[in-house]
Amino acid sequence: MIAADNLRGKTSLLEIITLMLRGERRNLQADVLSWLEEVSLDVHINEQPLGFRLSLANSEITSGRVLSGKQPICSTATMQLLRRQLSSFKQIAPTTGPNGSALS
Repeated sequence: MIAADNLRGKTSLLEIITLMLRGERRNLQADVLSWLEEVSLDVHINEQPLGFRLSLANSEITSGRVLSGKQPICSTATMQLLRRQLSSFKQIAPTTGPNGSALS
């Protein structure tokens, strides 16, 4: 739960999470976006770790990465869909797991 007074960044935090998951800015304020250079989001889905990494320069995403644990957390078709969505970024870093193995 996130609780704070008005104008403390709750909405900005949710918009940054949306940026991490969808690669879309949506309603993230331009000044907040300009502050970001590296953003990481780590979650567990069905007890499997999943990480998202974005690099930004001049308010533009320059690279994105999806990391998973040892066991696959989604199908190959889902990973291909994620890669297609990430391909709209200017530069995509290789997607590898934490142990350096390539994701399929």
